[in-house]
Amino acid sequence: MTTLAVMQPTYMPWLGYFDLIDRADHFVLLDDVQLARRSWQTRNRICGADGREIMLSIPVRHSGDLDTPLSRVELDDNQPWRLKHGRSVQQAYARAPHGSCAAALWTRLLAIETDRLAALTGHAIAQTCQAIGIDTPIRHATAITAEPDRIDRLIGLCRAVQADTYLSTPGAGEYLAASNAETRFAAAGIKLEFQAFTHPQYRQGERDFVSHLGIVDALAHLGETATLALIRSGRRAAIDTAALAAA
Repeated sequence: MTTLAVMQPTYMPWLGYFDLIDRADHFVLLDDVQLARRSWQTRNRICGADGREIMLSIPVRHSGDLDTPLSRVELDDNQPWRLKHGRSVQQAYARAPHGSCAAALWTRLLAIETDRLAALTGHAIAQTCQAIGIDTPIRHATAITAEPDRIDRLIGLCRAVQADTYLSTPGAGEYLAASNAETRFAAAGIKLEFQAFTHPQYRQGERDFVSHLGIVDALAHLGETATLALIRSGRRAAIDTAALAAA
């Protein structure tokens, strides 16, 4: 069985995002979709030792073209956001056991020389995977297929990497059901499964546990090796569409 997972590139993803990558044989960053305002494509949360949540947002240039794909969205580097994000991570996790290493990693990831949003977030995702020990190959959808229909595009991506199983997030279940995706995947010889992941808890200093933060929080408190073990501890067996409908 060869499994493909596909997700839009997001900024500093949560642990479940990396579980999806880790359990797939191939992972594709869906960078040919439109930018959604105020979404995880451009922002995410961290949390300081005092329990205060901090939203880190990447400023982008708005061309006025609503059809602009993520791959062509430009960063607004007239604002010193890279420096501010690096300092925010450093300050938030100054007292965490692995805070300095996490801050150094994030500073390096932000230093990539690019003016495109998806290039930066895709680079950060790939390099974070490398740092924690996930070796799943990562590609960009814009380099593979441009099918206009969303289900046909997913099928095309599966065929491009010779995958016979498509692993989706549960949140896409309603859309896939409405699009008759299971039947269409089956006709193409592809099995449709859904990720099952329970967010694990871990010690975050003296504050109460805050779930679904950007992965840099786990890196700061646990370190790179233990972060991968934590991600895998939340993994549950993938479920099929029948089980998802009955849940």
